[in-house]
Amino acid sequence: MAPAQRPAPGAKSRIAVLASGSGSNLQAIIDAVTDGSIPHAEVCVVVSNRRAA
Repeated sequence: MAPAQRPAPGAKSRIAVLASGSGSNLQAIIDAVTDGSIPHAEVCVVVSNRRAA
């Protein structure tokens, strides 16, 4: 297996979220990315088991 690659300096890490329930954890992640608590990141994919999510 190849070693994990690190993003280029200044590049954003892309976050995928698997969600179920009310979405409160997803909202917490989005808030943390927005306020800089999770730096250099973006939520790029959300997968949910709820049709109306």
